[in-house]
Amino acid sequence: MIKDEFKKVLTDAIGGNAYGDEVVADLVEHFDETGKYAQTAKDRLDERLATLKGWEKKHREEGDA
Repeated sequence: MIKDEFKKVLTDAIGGNAYGDEVVADLVEHFDETGKYAQTAKDRLDERLATLKGWEKKHREEGDA
């Protein structure tokens, strides 16, 4: 897969809103031309998800649902 194909697939899947477009831009920016783009994307998504879950837990513990 080339970078343009990667961007189109991601945009079709999760683009169209501010957060989705931000995620697409980040993943495309860090596209790995050596063919490890899927692992790189998975690692970056895992980091984002962990951050979101961490903030969710923090807010929940502070009583801010």
